[in-house]
Amino acid sequence: MSFILPGDPSVPWSSLKDTMDRKVVIIQESNISKQVGFTSEQITEEVYESKKMIKRIQTLKSDLLGDIEAISIISKDTFKPYKHKISTKGSFKKVEYFESFIRLTQGDSENDIKKENPLFENHSVEMVIRLLPFHQGYITNHFAFHPGKEHVINVVIRVVSKEFVKKCGVDFVESWKVEVNFEGNIQFYWISINDKELLKQENILSPDTKMIFERE
Repeated sequence: MSFILPGDPSVPWSSLKDTMDRKVVIIQESNISKQVGFTSEQITEEVYESKKMIKRIQTLKSDLLGDIEAISIISKDTFKPYKHKISTKGSFKKVEYFESFIRLTQGDSENDIKKENPLFENHSVEMVIRLLPFHQGYITNHFAFHPGKEHVINVVIRVVSKEFVKKCGVDFVESWKVEVNFEGNIQFYWISINDKELLKQENILSPDTKMIFERE
C-alpha cells in the first residue's frame, strides 16, 4: 500500500479547478428513501499571506440534520492544511495548523495538539480523491487531522469498481467508485473518470441505513 503526503510529486495538486456544486441529501433506510435537505460546495483559489490557497465552503441545509457550514483553507500547491472552521447553530469550532502543532478553538476554550507527522485536513479528503491516479486495484492511505475526534486518523482510500453515475439530469458518465475508510467510518464516493468531478457520496450509518448525496 502506498502512502501519500502533502505535496507528493506523483499528484497534480495545483490542477484542482474552481467549482460550484449542489447535491440533494437522502436518507435511505431498509430501501426506503426520503429527501432531507441539500448540500452545496464552492471551491475557489485565493491568496492568503502572499500564498496561493484553495478555499472550500461546504453548506448543509436540513430541518432534520440541522444547518452546517464548513470552510477549509489549504495550500493550492501541496494541499497542506492552513485553517478550518465548522459552524452550526449557536456554535463553532476552528482549527489552525502550524509547523509543530494544531490549535483547536471551540467557544472560549483553546487547545494545542502536537503535530508529529505531515498530514492533511480531514475535510480536504474529498478534494484529494479527485486528483489521485486511480486504476483498478488502486489503494493508498494518509494521515489526516479529524476536527470532530480531535486527533489524527489514518485514512485508507481504495478503488472498488467502475460504474456509470448520474452527472446531471439523464446524463450518466463512467466513474470510479472509491471506498474511503476514516478509521471505521466507511464512505463511498463516485469520481467521474474524465472530468474528475465528485458526482455522488454515500455514508454508511448502519447495516440498513445510509445517507446519500447526489445530483438532481
